[in-house]
Amino acid sequence: MDANQVDKTVLIQPICYRFDNSYVRDTIARHPKRFAGVARIDPEDDNALHHLEELTNQGFVGVRFGPVEEKWWKAPRMLSILQKAADLKIPVLLFLGKDGGKSIPWIEPVLRQVPDVLVVIDHMADVSISDTTQVEALLALAALPKVYIKISHTWALSNQGYPWSDAQGLVEKVVSVFGAKRCMFATDWPVCMMPSWPGGDTNYAETVKLAKDEYKNILSPEDLQLVLGGTAASIWFKG
Repeated sequence: MDANQVDKTVLIQPICYRFDNSYVRDTIARHPKRFAGVARIDPEDDNALHHLEELTNQGFVGVRFGPVEEKWWKAPRMLSILQKAADLKIPVLLFLGKDGGKSIPWIEPVLRQVPDVLVVIDHMADVSISDTTQVEALLALAALPKVYIKISHTWALSNQGYPWSDAQGLVEKVVSVFGAKRCMFATDWPVCMMPSWPGGDTNYAETVKLAKDEYKNILSPEDLQLVLGGTAASIWFKG
């Protein structure tokens, strides 16, 4: 972060650690001015509401679910979790999974039932940039005023190498439709280092550099400032 002029970072509980949030919890406790933490809980756990409140008391300022599965997403418990998050005033992050654009049609009706919860769609829903239906489904979520978009995974959506130019058009569309106040950049580090993805094998510095250098060609200075940190700060670093 210091080497790349990054002041603050939101740490997302890694999927590989499942629901043991202790490493992120300890890190945000040691560096509260630089890190905010988003936890994971099991959406099929009968004690999910208790765990969510407990983690919030431990300093976490968000919860993430995913890859989202239709069976538990449509369950009554999930509605209760979403409402609890709204009551606690913490955002819910949704990782829809690879090619997640296909799940938006059954994600959206549930979100409409809990209009007060702030939701962040991870990785622009991993929609296929060549699938007009998926892209339009993602953009249609802008009708829900509390749905935000995380601009990331361009390296995974692209069929090209760095700087993944074929995916940048989607970034421009998303910011145009949602507005920069509802869009935020993320490095997706260290997953972006995975060479198995088409645009993977990329380091932290390259992802940060791309956002600073490439997005200024498609965004206004004001929008770029919001996407690079202003939007995230308004949610997670209010103090």
